[in-house]
This record gives sequence, C-alpha cells and structure tokens, in this order.
Amino acid sequence: MKRTWSILLAAIVVVVPGAVYLTRAGQSPAGQPPLVEINGATLSTLQSEFNRTSDQTRVILLLSPT
Repeated sequence: MKRTWSILLAAIVVVVPGAVYLTRAGQSPAGQPPLVEINGATLSTLQSEFNRTSDQTRVILLLSPT
C-alpha cells in the first residue's frame, strides 16, 4: 500500500508542474514585439506587415507541434 501511494505521489509531483508549465502563456523578450497567434482574423495584418517591409530581409517560420 505504501508503494502505491509513493508512486502516485511521484506521478503527481511530475505531472502537475508539467501541466502548469505547458499551459502558461508565452512571453517575448524585452525589446521584441509580443507573440501573435496567426489565425483567420490576424492573417491580413501579417500580410500587410510583410508587404510593407519589402525592402528588408523577411523570414516566416512555421512550426508544427507534431
């Protein structure tokens, strides 16, 4: 019985902090624009900003969680 409680406690100690870490909102470093989620509503803003800076080097990096 003690072993079961020890395993359960160890699992809670690992899972709870991990869940808290993964659900926090991301923060950008000082001096950098805030992070933006790209969706249907913000896509036109991204496109206009991208086109506005056509004289500079531009990079769009798309990352997938899979």
